[in-house]
Amino acid sequence: MNAREKFYSDIERIKKHDRADNAGQYDGIRASRAVAELFEKQDRTLQSLSNSIASYWLSTYILNGDPQTEPTEEHVTWICDALDLILNQLDGDPCFTREDWEELRDMINDEAGDLDLDLLTSLLGAVMDHGAL
Repeated sequence: MNAREKFYSDIERIKKHDRADNAGQYDGIRASRAVAELFEKQDRTLQSLSNSIASYWLSTYILNGDPQTEPTEEHVTWICDALDLILNQLDGDPCFTREDWEELRDMINDEAGDLDLDLLTSLLGAVMDHGAL
């Protein structure tokens, strides 16, 4: 099982436990916050970048959605694609919009001084490949 598959499985577990641990009352915002926290812990060396991405995901996608259905499959795919990006395991075309790529670019630039040079090069290469540099 690779990092993305494990992360996806953990998200499904979070969603299941949110309902079970709260007398059958699912709260997608609460579950999504737990997903964001999990995302932030995936690579502790990227803590600040991970925090920024998780906050962006919550504010842009989750908090504008239906609390009973979040995180939707589309939003789970987004955060999984973000994980692949920061772990330098991006394969294929992620579901990010042009605006997402521009926000990611800004986040990466803000953290550039704290990132490993190889990772920074890879991240900026992905941004450039998607026309946001």
